[in-house]
Amino acid sequence: DGDPKFVTITKRADEYYEVSFGARVEIEVEEAAGEMVGVDRGVAIPMMLSNGRALGNDQDQRAVLAARRTELQRRVSAFEEARKKAGFPPKTHNHIRALAALTKMNLKIANHRRDANHKATKYVVDRFKSIAIEDLSTKHMTKSAAGTVQKPGKNVAAKSGLNRVILDVGWYQQEMMLRYKAEARGGEVIAVDPKNTSRMCHECGHTSVFNRRSQKEFVCESCGNSLNADLNAARNIRVRGREVKNASVESPTPAAPSGSLVEEAHLRPAAPVPKENRAERSGRWAKRGSNPESLQIGPTFDRDQEVKARFLQRLRSLSGRATPKLGAD
Repeated sequence: DGDPKFVTITKRADEYYEVSFGARVEIEVEEAAGEMVGVDRGVAIPMMLSNGRALGNDQDQRAVLAARRTELQRRVSAFEEARKKAGFPPKTHNHIRALAALTKMNLKIANHRRDANHKATKYVVDRFKSIAIEDLSTKHMTKSAAGTVQKPGKNVAAKSGLNRVILDVGWYQQEMMLRYKAEARGGEVIAVDPKNTSRMCHECGHTSVFNRRSQKEFVCESCGNSLNADLNAARNIRVRGREVKNASVESPTPAAPSGSLVEEAHLRPAAPVPKENRAERSGRWAKRGSNPESLQIGPTFDRDQEVKARFLQRLRSLSGRATPKLGAD
């Protein structure tokens, strides 16, 4: 039921088709249960909750699929190298089959990742009303570290491996799933500052780079608190989420007094953006190499009149009739 808006047909790599329907429907928002939870998104553990529960894609299964993909990539690269040495002849049947196998493996990895993220995010929104996550920009975090010729990057190989693992886990996909599922359940997702969440002890607040001994181990230099590093970060995220939520509740945006200029500014519709007039647009055309005389740059230039004149001239040449006079629009 609902008002259909669009339909999308997608051809997958395994020769199957997916049909997606979009419709506007009225839904009843369910009341989410539970308190706030902090979610730390990581590499070894895709989603670590502040209650100690680890969720997400199975690391062993990811390693198996990644190894198979690497093997197929090497096979395709060997075919490409041989084809390059031979002067780029048509691809052989074995080359085409290797490309198809690699494409299907990438699709399988994407399906495995999406399935794991769906299950993990559903577990979270079903049990917690408020979800605190780090405000991470995956797009900027996974940029290439190669740099330029003048300023070459550092640790390019290590950064490339980290980028590949982050994209393989799907941090952005996890965030989008959490947001729309929480909204449907009447919950909320709160983004907090990620600075030092993995270096600060959630017990005493001591912050040091030496607190995190390894990827898994966290030992506070001040109080000796020892636990999993991702769990410590998730609990810090939960604390910051509570602070953000309490601050928004205690200091709401004050309403503007009735009849004030502030209220009028809020109620007044936004002024439309003025459109570029034809003279300015013609000036840009002239700068790009057009003939200024043919464009007749100036306030009296009318592009419509010029188009009409050319059309009627062409019509006269075809029919032999006189050109009627152009009247004002």
